[in-house]
Amino acid sequence: MFGSALSTSSATRIDSIYSDNLTQRNLIIGSIKTNKSISFGAQIAEKLITYIGGDNFIQTRSLTYNVPARNSLHPEYWASTNPSVSMPLEPFWGAIRPISISSSDMSVPSEIPFDSTVGSPFYNQALEVYTISQQLTQSQKNIALWWADGSGSTATPPGHWVAIENQLTTDLNLNLQQAAEMYALVGISMADAFICCWYSKFKFNLLRPQTYIRDYIPGAPTWSPFIPTPPFPEYPSGHSVCSGASAEILTKLFGNLAFVDKTNTNLGLNPRYFNSFYDAANEAAISRVYGGIHFREASEKGVLQGRMIAQDLMIRIKLK
Repeated sequence: MFGSALSTSSATRIDSIYSDNLTQRNLIIGSIKTNKSISFGAQIAEKLITYIGGDNFIQTRSLTYNVPARNSLHPEYWASTNPSVSMPLEPFWGAIRPISISSSDMSVPSEIPFDSTVGSPFYNQALEVYTISQQLTQSQKNIALWWADGSGSTATPPGHWVAIENQLTTDLNLNLQQAAEMYALVGISMADAFICCWYSKFKFNLLRPQTYIRDYIPGAPTWSPFIPTPPFPEYPSGHSVCSGASAEILTKLFGNLAFVDKTNTNLGLNPRYFNSFYDAANEAAISRVYGGIHFREASEKGVLQGRMIAQDLMIRIKLK
């Protein structure tokens, strides 16, 4: 039933669930209604597949990206912080067609101009990251680790918010319609948020704190952040944009709801309590500063960009 994009175990599991549900539906509503419903669903799927095929994803797989050189003319440009990684991750993701918003250049945040002069606003941003790193409290370390959401060992930033959604379905006893609307709106908002964020990242192509601090902060030529620096430009923070978008949608749906996030307890960390979804998004944003991988501006403006994307989405998409 499923193609080669899925692992064998995943395809087998999904096929098993499909078979079990098919048996149940036949018993409840009969095979005639079930088969008609399956046929109608397949027609919708075919339309979606055709539409999705034009989102520019396939075309971007074969594009070649020439990394702009960081040099004396452009000291602000991104440079890899890992000797084994020379190519930034997904340089053309900003060219993917958004699902809801009008274009990927929506709500591009302005930035503090690059400056290596001691005492300049940009320098002070880097100095803040460095100073925090030298005296990280256990609380700050826990926050950085809770929201690190690294690829390979965790569900990644969007997966973190999906895990929160999973908890909400149980905590709020959501019915099928409520849950479907939540997953759809948050999923679309995160997808569009990352497209807009990646457009912005490669528009500005800004260096990471690790590069700036090693080059311009006295006494820090070998400085490294608390969590590893991801392999792509700095501005704005992807986790912040994703979190801002998710928090905006969830707040529109459920209000300023206090909740307990249990997502990364498998890492040996304690669950975290939040007064609202905005509270969680803001903590996710500042976690990147504590982790040493983003400047404060990228984190704070990232949340705002995500919220603006979600606000636009809620105007465009009507589910009732």
